[in-house]
Amino acid sequence: YLAKSKGDTSDNWTIDLHVPCFIGECAQDNVVSATYELNPSLEGQKFWCALDVVVDKISCVKKDPPKDPPKPPKCDKYNPKEDLKWKISHTSNGDIATVTNNSRACSYEIGLSSYNKMDGSKEHNEYSDSDIRIIKPKTTEKLEIQHSECDSEIDLFEGDLITSFSGGKKYGSHSLDSHDDNEHHRTCANICPNRKSGGGDRHNGDEDRSGEGRS
Repeated sequence: YLAKSKGDTSDNWTIDLHVPCFIGECAQDNVVSATYELNPSLEGQKFWCALDVVVDKISCVKKDPPKDPPKPPKCDKYNPKEDLKWKISHTSNGDIATVTNNSRACSYEIGLSSYNKMDGSKEHNEYSDSDIRIIKPKTTEKLEIQHSECDSEIDLFEGDLITSFSGGKKYGSHSLDSHDDNEHHRTCANICPNRKSGGGDRHNGDEDRSGEGRS
């Protein structure tokens, strides 16, 4: 099997095909059925066969959220919306957020996360992937997450990661950037029908989003 989550996206196969033989020239081990023994008058002609590779299932592995990093020290000049600037890029492999902290004193816990859309309700969106970092003063951090196999919500935030939106949870004032990726035109419920809530190709090209906080 192939597992995109593990970087296993291709396989090489060696396929052993039993080809027809001509009557009177077949091997003695009878590996070729008499149905496929051809008239010797056909020798020299070209023959072909159709080989179909069918994908009948896409696995849906739910990732566990990462452990929270140590909390940054308290800062009197705490103002993430003013101090942080960012750029989000969408590539063929995933989403990348480049965040710069312009503060001279404050460190911030920042994160980039994705949530698989199960239906039309945000409360049912299911955690998919995240990258959580502590960004120190006057530094830049690059956060990366993998693509989902269906429509998803992407959030860049400051503070704690949300793993479930049930009960109306939301990032609110901690949100730095949030957008929907609906280019699959299908929800995860269509791919993983046995999952209760909250997950093929994504972007045709690369896209960028940029932003900066406001006081």
